[in-house]
Amino acid sequence: MAPPRFLFVEELDPRRKSKARAHAAKERYRRQRQESLLGTASEHTVDNRLSMASRLMFSPIDLGSGSHDPFASYPFILSEDEHQLIHHYTTLIPSVFRKYWQHHVGSIIQAADLFQLYRREPVSLRAMLFETACHRASLHDLTYPIKYENLVIQEIIPNLESPTIGTILAASLLANVKRRSGEFSSMHWRAAQEMIANNGGLLSFRYEPLVFTKHTWTAIALSGTSYGFPDESADGQGYEELKTLLSKRRSMALKTLPTSQAHAERQGDYVRAKAFKTQTEFERLLKCASESIEDQERPPSVKESCRIAIILFLTSAMQECGDFSRATELYLASVTEHLKQKIDDSALSPENLLWSLLRLSFLHAVGPKCIEFWVTVVRMTAAWKRLEMADRQAIEASLWVSLELPETADSLTMFGQPKMKLVSTLWRVCERPVPKDCFCELLWFTVPI
Repeated sequence: MAPPRFLFVEELDPRRKSKARAHAAKERYRRQRQESLLGTASEHTVDNRLSMASRLMFSPIDLGSGSHDPFASYPFILSEDEHQLIHHYTTLIPSVFRKYWQHHVGSIIQAADLFQLYRREPVSLRAMLFETACHRASLHDLTYPIKYENLVIQEIIPNLESPTIGTILAASLLANVKRRSGEFSSMHWRAAQEMIANNGGLLSFRYEPLVFTKHTWTAIALSGTSYGFPDESADGQGYEELKTLLSKRRSMALKTLPTSQAHAERQGDYVRAKAFKTQTEFERLLKCASESIEDQERPPSVKESCRIAIILFLTSAMQECGDFSRATELYLASVTEHLKQKIDDSALSPENLLWSLLRLSFLHAVGPKCIEFWVTVVRMTAAWKRLEMADRQAIEASLWVSLELPETADSLTMFGQPKMKLVSTLWRVCERPVPKDCFCELLWFTVPI
């Protein structure tokens, strides 16, 4: 049987060619007409779009805003300038900071996560547009975008009594914008954290992976205490949990010391024994280099806060599940594989790794337990931040030794008992150092290590 012939337009008779070309021309004119309607009858189009909820069918003109938003994916109709801000957020910012932007690994990209999160509600999308307008203004030396700030506040005020997830996200984003601009007196940080507390705390977002990831990352990396209040008293629960973890990890490190050569070889077959050794991604990102202490009162940087949080999470999870349990092996294997998926040779930062581990927690078989570990980590990180720098370094070094799995008893000398001495004056959240060239929220993740 002969293979079928594929007939193209040029092979048809003149009448069919003429008909096909006429159809193509008709489609081209139809598209031009539709674009002209979108450009000249914007008021009529808005009226149609506003009544979409009460209609059963959508016309092509009603279904979005032309090429900008063909599937009506935004919660409100965007103006031309707002469409330009969307392009600025999703395209221009990553391209301007290209050499730092490619710190992500695998399919977890903070820009995509945050964009999908903010576009769900009008108030959070307004906040994202305001922050993008601030970045555009700083980049092109434009005036402060007060119009966009007023639009955000107008959306937040009606929802203060029963704030939605979008309202909380918007208040948190406003706080970061004000902090970077140095306007500490008008920060919205306390309002956002009170909304989270009234909503039931971080655990109330356990079924919202992106929301939980965003608020937990912010509480760890940027806030001064577990709830982010700059004048909150010391959290006793966090200190006790930190002391208990140190004591348990010291005992566990002693129990896992190999008693013979055969025992050491058996341990070497586990992913757990290899993951934190020299020249691994974990070792490069999490091992704290010894440095001289010039100022005991210096607050931890964003990178240091993210690094200790990751160490606290890993040690807490291993202590609960067992260092060589199947759950630990599967988790470390999945994270190690994830770290190998880097798309380039740029360095992964602790800030990025913290975000990735938070996202991966929802994909793991013991996800619900991981979420509880993260809430505990927020408290312990808050307690760690209030300590003097020498104690912070001692705790970090001790927990890292327990991750490395010491091979001799001499290595356990690192497990000293920190004095847990508090700084004399608790620093405020607005005093946290803002990374250089950090003009928008996305750049918290793009600071070179």
